[in-house]
Amino acid sequence: MDSDSSSITHAAILASGEELVTGRRVDTNSHFIQRRLASIGISVVQCRQVGDGIEELVRCLEELRSVAPLVITTGGLGPTEDDRMRDAVARTAGVPLEEDPAARAELERFFAERGRVASPSNLRQAQLPKGAARLPNPRGTAPGFRVGIDRTSVISLPGVPFEMRGMIDEQVLPWLRPEGGEAIREISLQVVGLPESVLGERIHRWMADPSGPEVAVTAHEAWITVTLWNRDGGPELLKETEKAIRAVLEPHCLSDGYSTLEEEVVNRLIQRGETVSTAESCTGGLAAARLTEVPGASAVFPGAVVTYSNAEKVRNLAVTESDLEQHGAVSETIARAMAEGVRQRCQTTWGIGITGIAGPEGGTPDKPVGTVHVAWSGPAGTIHRRLRLSGPRGVIRLRTAVTAWEQLRQALSVEDRGG
Repeated sequence: MDSDSSSITHAAILASGEELVTGRRVDTNSHFIQRRLASIGISVVQCRQVGDGIEELVRCLEELRSVAPLVITTGGLGPTEDDRMRDAVARTAGVPLEEDPAARAELERFFAERGRVASPSNLRQAQLPKGAARLPNPRGTAPGFRVGIDRTSVISLPGVPFEMRGMIDEQVLPWLRPEGGEAIREISLQVVGLPESVLGERIHRWMADPSGPEVAVTAHEAWITVTLWNRDGGPELLKETEKAIRAVLEPHCLSDGYSTLEEEVVNRLIQRGETVSTAESCTGGLAAARLTEVPGASAVFPGAVVTYSNAEKVRNLAVTESDLEQHGAVSETIARAMAEGVRQRCQTTWGIGITGIAGPEGGTPDKPVGTVHVAWSGPAGTIHRRLRLSGPRGVIRLRTAVTAWEQLRQALSVEDRGG
């Protein structure tokens, strides 16, 4: 039978798939699960990757359920012959597989809505260990399930990340903490536009304080995550530390309640009743793509212009040929003209212009690879920033796109404060 979910304090994770153990795919699922469990006070004591062999799956399940009252598995629930997680869990529980009528009905409806008929291999996904509680998967065809094995609860979820993440948030966490459970024991802050060395100096005293929350820094390609979590203190100390760290990281720390930079930009623009458009050269539309990942972005983002060639800059953004000849495409003058041109073309409150050299070729002594000009045109005029970035082409493009939105976020924050 299931253990008492409200009393679970630690768990284990088992990610299955030959592509994981051979290095063909990175296991991002386990990291996501670890973070979400930590947010409700459950620590992960073991995390393993395993191939598709049934014997190895059973062995790992047996070992993990001996060290944790909760084991969460990902992968192995698909329709193909090498999807064996449901078989392994059933064998570990000592029960047969049996068809779940509701799971079969969902599968048949899923395919019927797409004008298809579920094949016998697809219907394998309706086979669950006897006695298991089905976990619906509204984003795909593989249902998950939860089954009790002695004093351990095993929760099996599909390996497709966006399917698994939805099921964790909508079904697993509410089951683990049906009344909200413990107060949040982990807080993550997203920091943009601040070098890691400078950030480390600013928050050193909290990182070195053994009596306060534990503080860790993770550097990404274009931003930094600062994570705080309780050792033994209560939520009040965690919130106090977060407030103090935010104060020394301003204005580079995202506002509370926003998980991504672009999400904050979209919501600030919505609140202000304003719009933005982008004109991109070296980023090739990446800034626009990142913003439109945010649900509701259409309310503030009517369009963008990607102009790689000089001729397109002239044709679509009213950039003058004389400015191109005098200053070159990668220049402050052209970035400003692009920002102003796209703002006029799209009739938006704000316009952003981006031009640069992402490499690996095209640099000169005066304008080496990594030289980027970004301009922001708004109601009060146009401002410009020259960037000198390093790294491969993809990193330069990403850092440029992130900088474009970070500077706009800061401009909106200043105006909101009346500065």
